[in-house]
Order: sequence, then structure tokens, then C-alpha cells
Amino acid sequence: MKKLMFVALAGTLMTALACNNNSGNKNKEPMAEVLNTDTVNLTCDANRGSIKLVFLGEQGHYDRVTVFMDSTQYEMMPDAANDKVRFSTADKSMTLQQDGGNYAFYKDTTLLFSCFAGQTGSGREFTTASGVVFVVEETHPTSASLSTIRVTSRGLKEVETDMSYTDVDPVKDIFLADINNDGFEELYIVTEVAGSGGYAGIIGLSSNSDKSTSTITVPELVEDDMKAGKLFEGYQGHDKIYIENKQLVREFPVYKAGDNNATPSGGTRKVVYSLTKGEASWMLTAAPVK
Repeated sequence: MKKLMFVALAGTLMTALACNNNSGNKNKEPMAEVLNTDTVNLTCDANRGSIKLVFLGEQGHYDRVTVFMDSTQYEMMPDAANDKVRFSTADKSMTLQQDGGNYAFYKDTTLLFSCFAGQTGSGREFTTASGVVFVVEETHPTSASLSTIRVTSRGLKEVETDMSYTDVDPVKDIFLADINNDGFEELYIVTEVAGSGGYAGIIGLSSNSDKSTSTITVPELVEDDMKAGKLFEGYQGHDKIYIENKQLVREFPVYKAGDNNATPSGGTRKVVYSLTKGEASWMLTAAPVK
């Protein structure tokens, strides 16, 4: 009788333990969802080598990012004081700013170096709809705030591209677009001044029917362009350059007299660029949005 009671008791205990184990497993599954992590491997300039980022939370609403760099681990939190995708250390001494697949590391307000996610190697590749491949390589031989940008190509019918731009602002974005609707996409490289001003620039290469390429002339913005009644009145940088409805658009906040750098009060303005044929090359021409 005692033996039967012992067997029954042992069976009850085993059943209870099994239930507890199953309950524990069920509790772990939602925890894995809550503690979701995304890992991004970066290729960086300035001889930094590779850097690994581990984001905690859901994409677009990350709670924290851990940066593994130079055998050191940095914990960064979202920087709510900025409208861009930024993460900062607790003392705000180091900041990571993301713009698409491009990443930039700042110490205080000084750009340390830039990185990009995805493809490793000597440069980023961009393939046009007609099959031409542009390779864009950015280095910082003299300073983190100045870049040397080299553009090469594969697949042009007569002369391959090999262009270098020295002592220019760091790359912010790169994209292809056919804004003159000739069936051959141009390459646009958007640069941005290092620091808090955020003045954007454009470097462009047009396709000569996929036989060769030519540099697109981009008129420099001068003080006269920003006077009252002019197209860039109130312009003080902080601009975005992108493609919208097959048009190249520059969007920027408008500053009124007395505005400080952080609080423009004139709303925003969009300027559209068209690609027109000049005497010696293609040229970007700015016009107001209709």
C-alpha cells in the first residue's frame, strides 16, 4: 500500500514539474519578442575597419543601440532632442546619426567618420536600369570633415568613368534618377557640410546614351540667391535633397530675420531642379515648385 502511495506521489510530482517547465517555456517566447534585436555591420572610412551595431526593440522604434568599436562597447539611447535618427551616449559626448544606409559618428558636434551598411569592399555599387554599374568610393585622407570621392563605372560602351572629387563635403546620400527622361539614369551624390549647419551639395554625372559620362554642372548657391524675393530667400542650410515624382527636389526650412539656427519660423520651401543641356555639359537649373 505504501509502495503504491509512493508511486502515485512521484507521478504527481513529475506531472507538476512538467507543467512548470511548459509554463516557463511559454513565458520565454513573448520575452524574445519584447527583447527583439537587429544587428547591422558597418563598413567605415578613415581606416576604422568594421563596426557592429546591435539595436534593441522594434525597427523604427529602437530603445537602445550597442556599438562595438575598437574593442570597446558603447551604449546609446535615442536622442529625442533631434528630428533625425540619432542615438547618443548618456553624457552626449558621442552620437550616432543614421540616414538610410549611411551612418555618421560625431564627438560633440565634430564628425569623426562615416560608415555604410551592407556591401563590403572598396565602394558602394549602383546599377542603372540599363545595366551600367557605378562604384562610389569615399575616403578621408586629410580630415574626417573633408572627403575624396572617386566614381568608376562598368558597362559603358566607349569610355568608362573614373572621376575623383577631392576636398569635398562628406557623402550624405547617393541615388540614380532619369530626370531629363532620356532613358538613361544619372548618378547623384548628395554631400553635407560636417557640423551643425547641414548645408547640402550635389555632385552629378550624366550618361551620354551609356557611351560615356559627363559631370553635371551644379550652380553654386551665392548670397544674392538668398536675398528677398529670390528663390532661396531665407535659406540657411538644414536642407534635404531627394527624388520625388521623377524630379530632383531640394527642401529647406525658411529663416526669417531674427530666427536662431534651431527655430526657423518661415515654414519650408521646395525647389525643383531640371536637367538642361548647356554649351559644354548638362546643367541643373532650379525653379520654384508649381
